[in-house]
Amino acid sequence: SSAVALAVSPYFNSVKMPLVISNATTDELSGAKCSPFVFRTSYSSSQMSEPIGDYMGKKGVKQLFLMAADYVAPREHIAAARRTYLKHGGKVVGEAYPPFARTQDYGPYISQARNANADALLPIFYGSEAILFMKQYTSYGLHKTLPIYASSGLVNAVLLGALGDAALGVEAVNNYVAEIDTPENKAFVEGWRKQNNNADPEDFGVTGYDAVRFIIEAVRALNGNTKDRDAFAKAIANVKYNSPRGPIAMGKTNTISQNIYI
Repeated sequence: SSAVALAVSPYFNSVKMPLVISNATTDELSGAKCSPFVFRTSYSSSQMSEPIGDYMGKKGVKQLFLMAADYVAPREHIAAARRTYLKHGGKVVGEAYPPFARTQDYGPYISQARNANADALLPIFYGSEAILFMKQYTSYGLHKTLPIYASSGLVNAVLLGALGDAALGVEAVNNYVAEIDTPENKAFVEGWRKQNNNADPEDFGVTGYDAVRFIIEAVRALNGNTKDRDAFAKAIANVKYNSPRGPIAMGKTNTISQNIYI
């Protein structure tokens, strides 16, 4: 998680031990807490959510309601989407932040969105909260009049079975979908299905795969000699290849550079 990554990163930096993270998204890891020894193969909150804000603005959404679970990561995603959305002249007509891990009834917050005369809703929820929110949103019938745009998480592939028809019509961004039509992804999907009862891979599987591969490619570049930790970190920073999700390389702030898909 982002909290764990922020807690352990100073230690890895102090002992010059390369750390490759496959999940944490906090912007601080590529900002104030950026370290030459800490790398990330997932994404930053801004990297994922700035594109959906830009997309909504270009699609002509004039009035937007924002909603997110009340903790650091969702608020970062909201801030990122807001920045790019507002550049297109749109207006945020309301926002709500249901308490994290304590909200069972999203009705009052959904009513706020309905009464704000918004053209669209951007909710940031994950896991069981995403399922619960989407089920209640659909039961209110808002999917017919108030379209949802989403960053990663809300309609993640791993949730689609539980979401069912509640996921239909949502326009969302992510850094990976199993349908990417490249030789690298076709081979990855085939191998994943063989190992996972014919289930499709999702973004967490790919970021984990790439985290390990970044280390392997760096070790290969050093011919197996990883005693010089500065050189090892530089080798990780220089890795680039065609991943199942598309061409990737480590960015200047040690967060991966990658495609974001809608």
